Formats: sequence, C-alpha cells, structure tokens
Amino acid sequence: MSVWRSTGTLALALAAAVCSAAHAVSPAVTARSLLRPLLSGHTAEPADKWVVANGTNAAPGSVATANTTVVKKGVLTGDACYRLCLATAGCDVFAWSPNTHNCYFPATHLWAPGWPDDGYVSGCNVATVQLCGYNESAAPCPSHLVPNDRTLGPVFVPPRVDQTAIWGTTPVAIHVGASVGRTSGDFRMLGFNFDFWPASKSAWGTCSVLTSQLDDPKFEVLVARLNGSLLRIGGSPADFMVYDVVPGACSPENLNRTQAKGDNGYFCPIWDQVQGQCLTMKRWEEINAFALKVGLHIAFDLNACWGRANKTAAMDMSMIFGLFNATASMAAQGTSAVYAFQFGNELYYNVDGNRYGVDMQTMGRALATTWAVIAPGKQVPTLVGPDNGMGGASAVDAALNASDGAMSVVTYHDYWNDCVSPLDGLVLNTSCSDDHVEKAVATFGEVIARHKVPLWLSEGALHANSGVAGLTDTWTSSLWYGAILGQLARAGIGLFSRQTLLGGNYEIVDKATGLPNPDYWVALLWHDFVGDEIFNVTLSGCDSLCASALRVHAHASLDGTSNTVMVVNMATTTSFEVVLDGLTKSDSQRAASILQLTGTPGQKGVVLNGKKLGLLPNGAPPRLIPTVLGSDTVKLPPASITLLLV
Repeated sequence: MSVWRSTGTLALALAAAVCSAAHAVSPAVTARSLLRPLLSGHTAEPADKWVVANGTNAAPGSVATANTTVVKKGVLTGDACYRLCLATAGCDVFAWSPNTHNCYFPATHLWAPGWPDDGYVSGCNVATVQLCGYNESAAPCPSHLVPNDRTLGPVFVPPRVDQTAIWGTTPVAIHVGASVGRTSGDFRMLGFNFDFWPASKSAWGTCSVLTSQLDDPKFEVLVARLNGSLLRIGGSPADFMVYDVVPGACSPENLNRTQAKGDNGYFCPIWDQVQGQCLTMKRWEEINAFALKVGLHIAFDLNACWGRANKTAAMDMSMIFGLFNATASMAAQGTSAVYAFQFGNELYYNVDGNRYGVDMQTMGRALATTWAVIAPGKQVPTLVGPDNGMGGASAVDAALNASDGAMSVVTYHDYWNDCVSPLDGLVLNTSCSDDHVEKAVATFGEVIARHKVPLWLSEGALHANSGVAGLTDTWTSSLWYGAILGQLARAGIGLFSRQTLLGGNYEIVDKATGLPNPDYWVALLWHDFVGDEIFNVTLSGCDSLCASALRVHAHASLDGTSNTVMVVNMATTTSFEVVLDGLTKSDSQRAASILQLTGTPGQKGVVLNGKKLGLLPNGAPPRLIPTVLGSDTVKLPPASITLLLV
C-alpha cells in the first residue's frame, strides 16, 4: 500500500487516524486492513488528517440522488477533485468518477464504507467525517471504531419531532383484560438472524456468519444479554451452500454446481445472487460454540436445492445427512446449540408443496435415526419451514400433509417497505403496518390451526434489500420494532426473528463501531421484562389520531410477579397521557414502575428514563432499571416506547 505524504510523516499515521482511540481488535488486524489501497504516483500532498483512496466511490448513486447534491463537472483527475474539495468551504468528503469526470461532494458528509468502483478516487477528512476511510469489505466485523463527536445528518430524512403538543384534556384509559394465549415459550418472541452474505454484497462487509469475529469478547457480551433467543443462520444464500462433510465436498466443481440448471432450465433457488460457499466443519463448530457461550439456540437454514432437477424431483440429501451426522456427534459431546433445521429460503413455488413435505418427512426420519444412534438421549432438532413470503398457503398445506408431522413449525418472511412513508402526524404508516399482521393471519391462520402447528415470522425488518442506512438502523425502526413485537404476539405469531444481528443496514449491532443500534435496546427491554403470557388490551377515550398513533400490548412479566403494558407512541408532534384502568396512587398493591425509551426518528441515540443509554466501561450493557411511577397518569412523549410494570 502506498500513500500520499504530507510535509510530516503522514503515511501510516493517516490510516491509524481512521482508528484513532479505537477499541482493541485482533492483534493481526491493523488500520491498513480498513482502507482500500491509497493513490500512488502523485506528487500532491494532502492536508493533515485526510485519507485519499483509489478504487473507492465514497458517493455511490446518481447525480439526482440526495447524497450527491454538489457536482463539479469536467474535472480531469482525482487529484484535481481533491484540490477542489480542499478549496470549497464545508467539503470534507469527495468522490471523482473516471467515467464522467464528475467530482462529487456528498452533502451528507458521510463516507460510504468501502464502496468499490474501479478507477474512482475518494477522500475524506478524518477529523470531521464519521468512519472516514473505513472499508467494510476488508475490516474485521465488528471493527470497534470509535465514532467522532460530529453530529451527522441522516440519509433518511425523518419527520420532525416536537414535544410541545399534548392531545386532549383527559387521559386515555388502558384496560387490560383476560389472558388470550402465549408466545413460543422457548423464546418469548425474540429471534435474530445471521446471514451467509459474502463481502461482495453491499452493506455486509465481512459480517457473514462465516467470516465475523465470533470470539470477539465485546460482541459476545452484547449478544449474551439476549440469551435464550433464537439465532437463525442462513438467509438468501442458504440454497447455494455446500457443507464440508465428505472429502471434496467443497471442491470448485461442487461450488459451481450450486448454480446449475436442471430440466428445461429449471433453477431451484429463488435468488440467483451469489456463488456457492462452503461451510467447513471447523466453522460449524465455532458457530455452535459461540451460540452455546452466549446462550442462543440455532435454527440452521439447509440447502433445499442441491441436485434437484425440477420442482417435483427428489434432491441429493447426502450433504444434509452428513451435516446431521456431524451435528449429532457434537450433540453427544454437548457442543451443539442446534434447536431446529429450517429447510430452504424463500423457495415459493420452485419446489412443489407435496415434494417439500416428502423431503421433510425423509429428513425427520433421518434425524430421529441419527440421534438415536450417535446422540441417544439428546434432544433431536425439530424441522421448520418453508420460509416463504406471505403466499402459497395451499402449498404450505400440502407440505404439512405430506410431512406426516415432521414439519413442526410454519415459517414465513415479511418486510414493511411500503409502510415507511408516514401518515400525517406519524413517524410511519401504522395502518399499513397493521395490514401486514392481518394479512399473515388471513393467509396462514386456518392452515396452522387445522394442523395445530405454530406460525413464526422467521425473517423481517422495516425495510428489505439489506435495509436502509438512516432508517433501519435508527430510532425510526425501533418504534416499529417495539410495536410489531406486541402486534405479532397478540395475533398468535409465536416468534419474530429480526433481520439481522450483524450485517446489512438493519443490524442491531453496528458492524463498524460494535455498538448497539437502537433496536438492540428495544430487544433488551423486551428480553428483560416481558413474559410469554399475552393479555387482551383495549383503549377508551381515544380519537382517530390517538388510535393511529398508539400501539399497546400487555403481557405477564418475565418474573411472573406483575404484568407489563407496553405503549408505543408513533406521533411526531403529539404527547398523550394515559392511565391504567383501576390504578391509583393509593392502591399500594398495584404500584407501578416505568421504563421509558425516547429518541429521535432517523437518529441513533436512545434515552432511558431521561438518561442516555450507552455501554458500561467494561463494554457490557447496563441493567435497565425501572423508576417508580409517581403519578396516576403516564405521559407518552412523541416517538417513545413506554413499558409499565404493574
């Protein structure tokens, strides 16, 4: 790697500045790995604290996009673009295109992490630009870079939040009714996904479950606070995976076979986005060791396409059976964290429903036999599927019939992309969000009731396609997440596996800093206080704005000593006051306490009961401690999540 030099000894100091005050990472990782190769063959000298990189586009997108509002045309070299930026007030990020000779100054002042583009030249000011020079495709995940103090404008422009308007003259009454059911008791709704996406996929970096630093102590501490949850492993690349269970299994020939066409051009995976990848048994052991250490239960996505010639044809299950054998051997030694195997990812109609069920039955018998021989007395993993979107209930019905009981859970996926545009006065379109839950029940409710199996949302987020920076990693998503957890539970959907734990722009742990994104705190609040029993809850004295803005759900508390009432206020400018029916200050046996999370849509900061949340000096999350409620009424600020313990 070569760098421009300033009049001082800049060289590695520039790269090191990217990680200034960074937390320690693996000794083998240096600041060099965070940067693409820097420009060579130039005599110009950058100003102090600038990083200028070759082959990196710091302003991906067209001239029309919001993040490239300043464009200088006819700039012949990257060096000239850099000089223009230095001479332009307020410019601290630039990108030069060798194709158009345009010089871009991103108005967001954000460095686009490691966005590769041949021939492009980009630069940033380390002192003012968040994660300047960070290259996600080469950096360890998580990287534990320390954010600077500059407040940056988000890519997603949020609605304005004004806490001065108060709705109505009397409090809204919350009435908690009878018990209506339970969530999947093993997980209390909480699951998190960890995908196979390689570094070539934008926004993922080295955050695949195959390449992330699973032994990172700080990451382990964060995840361990969510212990008992489900960890779904796989995602879209699952049907392109091979398992190194026999000699030559991960040969180039086999990796290429994952994209082979069958009869009449038949292609089994729903997404043709990735090349085949290999899961080694060493990595499989590391994944299980990580899950056991942090207390998570694995649901592993199996390749449902290997060797399948058409939608009704049997597949080659030799690799699956080999993985079963290896996992059973681990279970016998107490080193397996596998709770379930999930069969395929979003195959929809690419595999016939009856064929899918027959394959499930075959695997169910294989699991029972394998565990009886290799791991007798150990819990046999269950089988779940089909992991489709909200379509094909008839195919799910056929699969359940043909599986002869082997398929123990129905899983589906959903993303709320169409709910991002807010209704007037609200952070998001809440009626659209409600419709998603109602559609899932309408699609699958009759089938699961007849077959007496649970329904899980095994993958979902506020927005698909790896998420949206400034939206799915901010407080906007957290309001949706807090509301949807309760709505799904009340609708009888027993688990929600949030996309993702790490990776993409919807991760709950930030890949660059290793710090919690806002949704982490919502998950932790639920994890620490909300139990599995669900109660009916209604509101009175609530008009149309109130009904659109407030989402309320009630559960038993985790410790069983009280009930929890969670209220999400989606309003951008309106506060509400609520009172729990029958609760008064003099009722000492029903004294309530409160945990209230507040934040600004589009931003990452989260406040608990008036104090900003952050990690302790040892890197651990703090205990979330409720405050005794000092009034009969509770004020709900705009864009807030309030948990009452009654």
